Amino acid sequence: MLTFNPETVTTDTGTRSYFPVWGGTVAGATVCHDWTTAAPCAGFPMPAPHPGVNGGATRDYGYAYDVTTRCLIGLGDAGVLFSLDPASGATPCVHSGAAVTLRPADFYCDGATGHVQGYTRARLTDIDLSHVDPAASRVLVTDPDRTPVAAPALAPDGTVDLSGISATAHPAITVTAQLALTSTGGFTTDNHPALVVE
Repeated sequence: MLTFNPETVTTDTGTRSYFPVWGGTVAGATVCHDWTTAAPCAGFPMPAPHPGVNGGATRDYGYAYDVTTRCLIGLGDAGVLFSLDPASGATPCVHSGAAVTLRPADFYCDGATGHVQGYTRARLTDIDLSHVDPAASRVLVTDPDRTPVAAPALAPDGTVDLSGISATAHPAITVTAQLALTSTGGFTTDNHPALVVE
């Protein structure tokens, strides 16, 4: 087997490296090493082929990790582009993500009574929430320099409570939702889910 450009991903659960392989009887696959346990990645097939992509002939060349969706984007040497789930090896990677940046001062700068001077919540719109696994999804709130501020939960109704974040201490924040999907049915050519501020 030939190996090419690995991708190393560090998350709150540890550090993993993903290696592309192909050659001989393997038309394209990924192997994973967990540096935290110094062993093959738990829950990740060894190797993880991609049978639904180009009949499995992906001839993996390298990967890039998308932090918003938490997916690996793979490229084969014949130009085959695909995604895979870094936890399970499943192809395609059925995750999605959205981000919104909030700056209350951009909307009200006079401090007048009744003008919003804080954060309340963000909400997913135009998506069938039965297709989202809130427990496996993550939300991260950061300052403009990407310093983590909070990690609120995604509620089953698709909302994120931001009321505990001080607009004085954090005059601008970015809310990033990393969604674990159970189906891609909420995404169509006419339907574009979004993360909005309320």
